[in-house]
Amino acid sequence: MMIVENIPISIFWCFLIAIMVYEIFMYLRGQSSANWRPYPAKILKLGIEVRQDEDGFEESKPFTLYEYTVNRTTYKGSKIVYGDIWSSNYGKSFEDIKGLKKGSKITVYVNPKNFNMSVLKQGYRGNFYWFMGIMTIAMTLLLLRL
Repeated sequence: MMIVENIPISIFWCFLIAIMVYEIFMYLRGQSSANWRPYPAKILKLGIEVRQDEDGFEESKPFTLYEYTVNRTTYKGSKIVYGDIWSSNYGKSFEDIKGLKKGSKITVYVNPKNFNMSVLKQGYRGNFYWFMGIMTIAMTLLLLRL
């Protein structure tokens, strides 16, 4: 019976570890984008996406679709920045795209090893340090419990 009781907690920890690995990947990718090369681009689409949960809590994030050319090949990208840019503050979402409009000429940063990868803003935005702190505490508590 002990194994059956531990299955839900095991699934929970697998889920948390998967999120941790994903956040580490996003953080590292965001850090590497600081070395990506700038290219001129054009905005094709621009807006703010809004979602609402069953409790009525609303979050928003900016979205964009842009087009850029590298070595006479045209690519499309939509990544604004690595990390989580969903926000409960609509104004913050608006700030990310303030001054931009469809058809605007912009600069995007392109991965020199993979031209399909680009970002509008270099770096990482998210709660990496908070998340890692919480995960460290949770893992410590789990190990102390064992």
